[in-house]
Parts: sequence; structure tokens; C-alpha cells
Amino acid sequence: MKIIITILLTLFISSQAYARNTLEDVCAWAEEKTILAYSSSKSYEDLYFKEVNKDQPNETRVEALGKRWDTQQNEIAEWAKVYHYLDCSDFR
Repeated sequence: MKIIITILLTLFISSQAYARNTLEDVCAWAEEKTILAYSSSKSYEDLYFKEVNKDQPNETRVEALGKRWDTQQNEIAEWAKVYHYLDCSDFR
């Protein structure tokens, strides 16, 4: 039993050595994810409006792009909430 406790204690201590992420790192990661989601949403929006404004738009493609655009908008909202609740304004 002492050997198992020693092994588990060693694993726990060594795993903490690798977990050196600070709140600032997590905030930077959340901000990056939000920005990436926004840029992805913007590109889907552009593709959507290009397809809609064609003379003969492909309705299945318009529908698929619209759904993907909505998904990206929801992803922006999710990552913005994460960034907000981490209170990352102190690290900017």
C-alpha cells in the first residue's frame, strides 16, 4: 500500500510540474479562439452572400452555408462567454 501511495504521489507532483498555465495564458487562448471563430464566421458570411447574389444560386449550397454561418455565430457567442467569465480584461 505504501508503494502505491508513493507512486501516486510522485505522479501527482510530477503532473503539477507540467501544468504551469497561468490565467493569462488561458485568457490569451480564449481570445484567440474567439478571434478565429469570428474570422471563420466572416468568411462563411461572405461565401453565403456571394452565393445568394448569383444569378442562379444553388439552394442546397445556400442552405448549407446559412447553417454553417449560424453555427459559427453560436461558436463566437460561446467563446465570448468564456472570455467574459474568465474576466480577462486585466490582461489586455
